[in-house]
Amino acid sequence: MTDQEQKELRNYCAFLLKEYGFQFSPNDPVIPALYVIHKEMQLNNQKNKAIATQIQEASSRINPRVFQFNSEQAAWKFQMGITLRWALAGVLVLIFLGITAWYWSNVL
Repeated sequence: MTDQEQKELRNYCAFLLKEYGFQFSPNDPVIPALYVIHKEMQLNNQKNKAIATQIQEASSRINPRVFQFNSEQAAWKFQMGITLRWALAGVLVLIFLGITAWYWSNVL
């Protein structure tokens, strides 16, 4: 790196630090390391945003089953639907068992 490039880099780093509230002179030896850290953090933030958008896209395609009830009546109707479904399934199982028992008693 030439002396001019180093000077420009130090001035830019001092400007960045001053913008965020840190006071360093352009000749401070810490500035290049801080610049590298700053650039790495920018790159890390960009990668995190890209990952977050990918996760958001994937989660929007999943279509999870989430029920949001805005009233007490809606929740009650949902619970009644579940109860009726289990009752119907139970009745069908009992009918099947009854037919099986009747057939078994007649055949054997």
